[in-house]
Amino acid sequence: MVFQFQYAITRPYPFRHCTIFVVIFFFITTVLLSVFNTIVTGYELRISYSSSPNATIAKRLWYDKPVFSGIQKLSSSCEPKEIGVQQDFNTDKNGLRYTISIIRNTNPTENLPMPSMLYLNNPLEDCRVNHIKIEAAKHMGRTSQQVAWQRFGPQLLAAISCSIVNLQGHVVFNLTAEYDLVPPNAIRRFDLTQGTKDEWKYAAEENLFQFVLRNNTAEPAMWWAESLMSFSWIDTALKMEQANNVRDNDKGEYWQGGSLSFRSSGTTADISSSSFFNVSYSMLMDNGLIVMSGTEPVTIDGNSTDPFSLMLVSADSLAKAFYSTISADLGVVNGPNILTNQESLQQFTSDYGNIEIHLIAAGPASDSYDTPKTVTGEPKVTESTIFTRLRNNQSIDMIDSYIG
Repeated sequence: MVFQFQYAITRPYPFRHCTIFVVIFFFITTVLLSVFNTIVTGYELRISYSSSPNATIAKRLWYDKPVFSGIQKLSSSCEPKEIGVQQDFNTDKNGLRYTISIIRNTNPTENLPMPSMLYLNNPLEDCRVNHIKIEAAKHMGRTSQQVAWQRFGPQLLAAISCSIVNLQGHVVFNLTAEYDLVPPNAIRRFDLTQGTKDEWKYAAEENLFQFVLRNNTAEPAMWWAESLMSFSWIDTALKMEQANNVRDNDKGEYWQGGSLSFRSSGTTADISSSSFFNVSYSMLMDNGLIVMSGTEPVTIDGNSTDPFSLMLVSADSLAKAFYSTISADLGVVNGPNILTNQESLQQFTSDYGNIEIHLIAAGPASDSYDTPKTVTGEPKVTESTIFTRLRNNQSIDMIDSYIG
């Protein structure tokens, strides 16, 4: 018996409209693939500049949804700037200049020093002033022009730490900042004042240390910061000279120079307090002897009439002004700061009309805080970002513009 396969021929094989469906399907598929291919490859990338790269990256369009994962390369991206060790920069507050000394990634598996870090206009975080040193510079290390301006010139140095969160993770970096009202390139212009008392309006022409921008209404915190620094510097310079003059020159007790160190005591958050800093010092005399403060912190006595104690009080105020200026410039919103406490600001500026001014002017303020505060408004501190990188005193780029 022979087996046979049979079926009834009662309808077309396999479906009645198969050919039409196949033609329509391939037509639609061709159109969709053509559109998809055009989206994926038929575009032109354009460079645009943004002051908010993080917001640019966070912006999402319809093709950034998961269903369109095949065309993610159209998503916005920004090219970060690279900032390296030993590079200088200003913040967007345009106050002091900072030099990066160490960069480190806090990732436990990569906790190693790095030569540079990537920057996408990230706000500076966790900035803290760790140490302030005031060098009581007399002749050594100063030009004759500086000595001619002022016999003693306080030279300030601060050690700071900050962090950012970038594409590399949580990055911590150390900074240094310096301040000297009369820098080595300062030049006295007697033709401007005709031998009279100097004025702050001539400071730029005499190369005195000035902030890049000053606006008493747009940035009152930095306007007062510059005033605090210049007035405090002059007062400390005069107090250093007065404290030195009472010493016995015949015994070689005049100072060649000295160092004063200020570290946060951690016992109080009141920056007006005399115990806000732990203070120590060492002074080098002409006879070669070094006078040191010892292991115990120095007591700052504002009621003393001793010239050396008065010098310490003035230097303490200068260190607090420097601490507050750095905090405002780096955007430390919460924390001890003369500038954000109106009572402290009035206290520290109350004698501006009485500070003895000789060859060096101070400014831009000319009176205590209570007098012009209705014009300047209340100083406020906001977050800061790195604004300009500097090399050899020249700006090399603006950090607030990014390719997006």
